[in-house]
Amino acid sequence: MAELWHLHGHGLPQFFHRPSRRPDAWTMLALLYLVVCTLGILYAPQPLLNVLGAEFGTSKTTTALAVTCGMFPLAVAPLLYGPLVSMIPARRLLLFATLLLAATGVGLYLTRSFALLLVFRVVQGMLVPVMMTAIMAHISRQCQGAELQRALAVYIGCTVLGGFLGRAGSGALSSLVDWRFSLLVMAILPLLALPALFKMSVERGAGGRWHPFREYLAGLRDPGVGSVVLVEALMFFVFGGISNFLPFRMAELGQGEVEFVLGLMYTGYLLGAVVAFNSRRLTSWFGGPVHLMLAGLACYLPMLLLMAVPSSIALFVGMSVICLGQFTAHSNAPGLVNRLSTLDKGMINGLYLTCYYSGGSLGSWLPGYVFHDYGWNACLLLFAALIVVAMGLVWRLNRQQLI
Repeated sequence: MAELWHLHGHGLPQFFHRPSRRPDAWTMLALLYLVVCTLGILYAPQPLLNVLGAEFGTSKTTTALAVTCGMFPLAVAPLLYGPLVSMIPARRLLLFATLLLAATGVGLYLTRSFALLLVFRVVQGMLVPVMMTAIMAHISRQCQGAELQRALAVYIGCTVLGGFLGRAGSGALSSLVDWRFSLLVMAILPLLALPALFKMSVERGAGGRWHPFREYLAGLRDPGVGSVVLVEALMFFVFGGISNFLPFRMAELGQGEVEFVLGLMYTGYLLGAVVAFNSRRLTSWFGGPVHLMLAGLACYLPMLLLMAVPSSIALFVGMSVICLGQFTAHSNAPGLVNRLSTLDKGMINGLYLTCYYSGGSLGSWLPGYVFHDYGWNACLLLFAALIVVAMGLVWRLNRQQLI
């Protein structure tokens, strides 16, 4: 939290060039609140997968689409939204997305069809990157160097916190009321930021344009950029797979019927939030971002072995340490990509989100086929192989001495 306090006290004038500090602080806090809410919406169905499967009579792989359909649009939309946030003020985009997210929550509450539920989740998935890309691009334009690294680490910390609160909150509300009410509440919570958004200054667009796909591919050829985004995609494939199929593994162990308990299995996200908020200090301690990423990836392998033990305690410990490793490695990546890339900030952040969520959306779905045919341990073996590949790519970056 020390990084967040530093940002609140000293970094805000670098985000918003306005004379009064207090409005700047409230605007920044509103944006961070929206980040938390947005990620909460994205992951809210995860602890509810068992109850959704029972409600609609769907298989594990099909039920997992309730999460995948929210994530998959993030693998496509940021490429479109990158130039969009360069042309349209962030305030306008955020107001639009916040109101529509609330409307999707009403739709999820009323639906009686799993297919229609997936439609509303796709719409949410299209709106989430509006929020994320607009906020990331805004921060990236206002900060440079170490300040950019710190600001994006705080942003990442809020995404981590949102991931936990979305899962824990939806699980608790579902246990207390029902799953429909929990998804409705998660979708309307961003409305609390509307007063701050209405008062937010309207920034002039940066005069962006629509970019052909070859320009994005050229951005991946900037030294180090392609490796970093591929590592992020591999990590999120693994992390998304573990997170999404953990409720089904708990059900196999006879402990997957209480949504609140399933939500608490993601408590390790809080460790990830602490890491992200203190990313700059940890980077210094480990001797650079590459060594920090390697340390984070190294947490995976022993924990994947531990999660093969048929015990809910082993799953909880393994998930907690993996959260720590995931966000240790992940907290530096957006800042690194922005520093290494020569692309426009809207473009590079859109490209980064596309690669990152491509890995996560595929990881939240494809391992379901391995799980169904070969079991949980086969999934863990697949995940371990991908982590070894990611470690090799990071080690290669270390030898190139780019960062």
